[in-house]
Amino acid sequence: MLIKSNLSLIMSSLMDSGIHINDQLLKAGIPVVAGLIAYMIYWFAQESDRIKEKLMRKFGEEGGSVKLILGAKYLGAITLGILPFMAYRIAFPDTSLKEFGVWLNNETALMSLLLIIGLGGIMVLVGSMLSKSPNVLAKQPEIRIKEWPRSLLFYNLLAWAVYLLGYEFFFRGVLLFPLVESIGMWPAIGVNVIFYAGVHIPKGADEVLAAVPLAIVLCLLTVKTGTIWIAYFVHVAMAWTVTLSALKHQANMRIINSKR
Repeated sequence: MLIKSNLSLIMSSLMDSGIHINDQLLKAGIPVVAGLIAYMIYWFAQESDRIKEKLMRKFGEEGGSVKLILGAKYLGAITLGILPFMAYRIAFPDTSLKEFGVWLNNETALMSLLLIIGLGGIMVLVGSMLSKSPNVLAKQPEIRIKEWPRSLLFYNLLAWAVYLLGYEFFFRGVLLFPLVESIGMWPAIGVNVIFYAGVHIPKGADEVLAAVPLAIVLCLLTVKTGTIWIAYFVHVAMAWTVTLSALKHQANMRIINSKR
């Protein structure tokens, strides 16, 4: 209530100063600004030398790197999946998860299932092929240890699933549906693509170029079905496939039965 009151006070002050903020501007602006802030929190936390040093001292070099990578995924799920949504809910408290595509749309359920199977299969095929390339093997799997206990493999795949739920809830939910309503479908997709490509810049030019058509397709399918589930499950299929295939093709890595 205090945050909401402060937000109302700020808006009133701006209007008194001659700056008019309407609902359409807020619906377009809040997801973008909140998303930028959330991503910066996530990025700087995972790149923090201070955090890395603390983890390395406490868990050792290998253990610390594992904790850092898994922890970053859960942090990303929180920052991207929760903070922008909460910021939007403060301004528009009657907003439901359904309005962000988090629901089962019976009218498009069959189409969604078929597309998940079809596109997911394509992502598995593409991911398996890409994982053999030196460029991918230089970066994947993200956890760079020689011996992978099966428990670690499970926790890594789980972390990907949780992270991508928050990730896709933001990109194909909070950053898409309100903007479609306020500025139209193609301008909203344009903003989404720019943001989506931007977060892939640290991963290299090849991932930026690949992110653009993927973002367009996922946004169109999300708008068409009214849900985020195609984007989510297709993205999980890709992430899991690249992780598992790259681990298989790494000459100096192997899965072991002992627990970590």
